[in-house]
Amino acid sequence: MKRLIELKFGTELATSITAGVITLRYNRFIEGNIPQEQIIRSQVRVLLDLAQKLSKALMDVEPFPFILEIGGQRSCFLPYITRPISTDKKKHEVVTIDDATCTLRTVESLVSIYRLEKNDALNRLKGVRKTLSLANNNPYCRARNQLASLALQAYANLFIYITAASAKELSQFDYEEGITITEDTLRKQLKAIKLRANGRVTKYTVGRKTGLKLLREYLKFRAWVVRGEQISQLFIGHGAGLNSITGLSKKFQSTLWPRVRDLYFEPSTANIPPKLARKIKSVVLHEIEHSLPVVSEVLNHTEEVNIRHYSHPSVDGQRREFGNYWAAVRKTAELIRDRDASGTQSIAAGHCDNINHPEPKEQLIPIQPVCESQLGCLYCMHYSCHADEEDTFKLLSLKYVIESVRAISVASALTTRLFKDLNIRLSEIISAIASKSAHTMAMVEKVKHRVFVLGELTPFWESRLQRYERMGIL
Repeated sequence: MKRLIELKFGTELATSITAGVITLRYNRFIEGNIPQEQIIRSQVRVLLDLAQKLSKALMDVEPFPFILEIGGQRSCFLPYITRPISTDKKKHEVVTIDDATCTLRTVESLVSIYRLEKNDALNRLKGVRKTLSLANNNPYCRARNQLASLALQAYANLFIYITAASAKELSQFDYEEGITITEDTLRKQLKAIKLRANGRVTKYTVGRKTGLKLLREYLKFRAWVVRGEQISQLFIGHGAGLNSITGLSKKFQSTLWPRVRDLYFEPSTANIPPKLARKIKSVVLHEIEHSLPVVSEVLNHTEEVNIRHYSHPSVDGQRREFGNYWAAVRKTAELIRDRDASGTQSIAAGHCDNINHPEPKEQLIPIQPVCESQLGCLYCMHYSCHADEEDTFKLLSLKYVIESVRAISVASALTTRLFKDLNIRLSEIISAIASKSAHTMAMVEKVKHRVFVLGELTPFWESRLQRYERMGIL
C-alpha cells in the first residue's frame, strides 16, 4: 500500500501521508489454539489409514470397487478421477454400484429400485464394467494415480507431525538421505535449509520406532509410484494431469485437507497446519518431561522462542489444569472450623493447630508457608479459620493489603502473580463463610464495609501495610 501511495503522490508527499501510520505486521507464530486431543488423534488416524491401507491396496492392484476401513469409517473406493471415495459423511451415488457393499447392482435391482428400463439398466452396467475393466487391468491408470497422490500426501503430512518440519522444509528432504536412514542404525535425521534462520542447515529426527517403520513403508510405496524414475526429493507428488511425478508441492496441504475433511470430518473441523503441528509436538515433549534445551533442539529453535511461542497447552490440558486449580481453591473452604475446635492458636490470618511447624498442603503452591510471614498460612496443613467476625476481620485485612500491593504500578509481575492466587483463595473462603447463613452473610458485609470503606485493619496487617509504605512499595 505504501508503494502505491508513492507511485500516486511521489516519494516526498507519500512520506508525509504515511508518517504516523502504524505498520501492522503478520505474526507467523499465530496459528490458533491447539485442538482437543480427540480431534488430533482422529486426524492422525485417518491420515495413517490412508497412507498405509490405501498404498497397500494400490500396490496389490486391488480390483475396483473395494472397501477399506479409514478412520473407523467404511470407505468405498471407485474408479473415478472426481470423487473416487464414498463414505457415510460424503456419499458418491453411482446408480450401478451399491456403495454399502461396494458391489455392482443387478439388472433386477436397477429396474426395481431406480425404475430404469431393462435396456437402460443393461447399457449402464455394460458401461461401468468397461470402466472397471480398464482400471483393474492398469495399475497406473489415472484413477489409481489420483488415489496414489492422496496416499503420498497423507504420508507427507504424517512426517510433518513426526519431524515438526514445515511443508517447505519437508519438500527439501533428500531421497538418498531417506534411504541411508533406513539402512544406517545410527543416523535418524533428515536435513533441510531453514531460510528464515539465515540459511542454517537444520536436522529433523525421524525416530527409531514408529517414524523409521513408517519411512520404510513410504519408501516401498514411493518406489512403486516412480517405477524407476530418478527424483531427488524424498517426498513426491503427481503433476498436472496425473501423468508425471514431481517433488512434493510446498502447498500440498491446501489440497489434501479439503479432500480428507469432507470425507471423514464435520465441515467445521479445522486443519492442523505445520506450525500448529510444531506447537503440538512441543507441548507433548514438555508433558513427557523433556527439558527445555532438548525440546528446543528437537524443534530447531531457541529456548526463548520455545517458551514464548510453543509452550501453550492444549484445550484438554488447559481444562485439566483449570480443573485441578479450582479443585484446590475450593478445597480451601474446608479450612473453616467450628469455634469450639480445641488445640488451635490465634494467628494473623486465622488459627493454627501446630504453630512454628509449617507444612505445605499442596506440592505446587505460589507461597511457601513460613510462620514469621503469615502470607503463606492458607497453604499450610495446620491452618484453619472460624466463621466469625474475628477471623473474617483478619482475612479481609489480609485481602486489603495484598490488593493494595497488586494495585500499584511498580509491583513486579511475579508479585502480582503470587498475590493473585492468594487473593482468589481468600475470596473463596470469605464466600464460604458468607454462605453459611443469613447471619454470617450480614456479618461479612459489615466487616467488608469496616475494612474497605472505613479503612480499619487488624493491628498486625496495619503494621505490615505501614512497613510496605516505609519501604516505598506503596
